[in-house]
Amino acid sequence: MLERAPELQDIVRAEALLRPHLWNTTARRSAALSERFGAEIVLKPENLQRMGSFKIRGALNRMDELARSGAKAAITASAGNHAQGVAYAVMVTGLAATIVVPETASAAKIDALRRMGADLRLIGTTFDEAEDAAYALAEAEQIPMVSPYDDAVIAGQGTVGYELLRESPNLDLLVVPVSAGGLLSGCLIAAKTMNPSITVIGVQSEAAPAMVAARDAGRILEVTCTESLADGLSGNIAHGELPFRIIQRLVDDLVLVDEAAIAAAMRLFVADDRLIVEGAGAVGLAALISGKIDVAGRRVGLVISGGNVAYETLRLVLAGASDVG
Repeated sequence: MLERAPELQDIVRAEALLRPHLWNTTARRSAALSERFGAEIVLKPENLQRMGSFKIRGALNRMDELARSGAKAAITASAGNHAQGVAYAVMVTGLAATIVVPETASAAKIDALRRMGADLRLIGTTFDEAEDAAYALAEAEQIPMVSPYDDAVIAGQGTVGYELLRESPNLDLLVVPVSAGGLLSGCLIAAKTMNPSITVIGVQSEAAPAMVAARDAGRILEVTCTESLADGLSGNIAHGELPFRIIQRLVDDLVLVDEAAIAAAMRLFVADDRLIVEGAGAVGLAALISGKIDVAGRRVGLVISGGNVAYETLRLVLAGASDVG
């Protein structure tokens, strides 16, 4: 049976649940970027969120749902940010959780998980391998899987778009990072319901173009992923059918950006807005820098999805490197 796509009411309910646990990431106008691109650019800085990423939203919403249903434990897989959200949700809900992370995940994210005392298992060299291992563990142990792509997670992630549109209702363009689509699909539901005329564009790394390939083919298919500064966007969509269906129905466009543009965007966030942004969170600005999205004269909401970047990676990027994925 196919999962039901969440509606705006589910996102509003999630926002009320999450509010006591979230840090304030009120939308802020970037004067420097607005002037640079000849547009009105408003940032949603989830790099300043608790755990350094939007992922706490969907993870906590799903873990709360499991706790209320009587579950005692859960399993998840993540390249890092989703795992940190689940680890925090363990402290809030009391559920036990096993977190499977690829051995190649960001050192900063792995260290943070260890500090939180998570039951952490490093399996595989890619997110796809870690995710497959997590699903196998969940089935073998009959424990619920906290997928980054289920309806409760999508509703939680959609609170990013809901808050942004509530604070800046006059936006005519929303730019959102996309991997397997949990964040983008949630933001699409919120934005298109609150403002049906808004244009929503997802941005993905050329190093992991799974959603763009699926959009072009009309179905989910496996792509080759390479190392990237946007490590949080790595992986395929093997278990992410619900976000794909929502994105296919609602998104206006999907674009790809290269490593040089991502590195340039990370540097520009530091220079113009004094914000530390990980590669995955910088892809929206990378699309503006590379001319993939024309924003001149528009009112643009730019979602910054996270700020968990390893110090050495950030140092190299700020020194001018782009091939440090």
